[in-house]
Order: sequence, then C-alpha cells, then structure tokens
Amino acid sequence: MEVVVLIGIGIVVALMLLCTCVVVLKRKRAGRD
Repeated sequence: MEVVVLIGIGIVVALMLLCTCVVVLKRKRAGRD
C-alpha cells in the first residue's frame, strides 16, 4: 500500500510540474509575440 501511495503522489507531482512548465512556456511565447 505504501508503495502505491508513493507512486500516486509521484505521478501527481509530475503532472503538476508538467502543467506548470506548460503554463510558463505559454506565457513566455505570448509575451514574445
């Protein structure tokens, strides 16, 4: 159970980081344009 929880948390954190990167990239592209 602990391993599953850790994997779940890792996936959530990874998704949040990816979303943050996408938002930052979009803002940078919008700013440049």
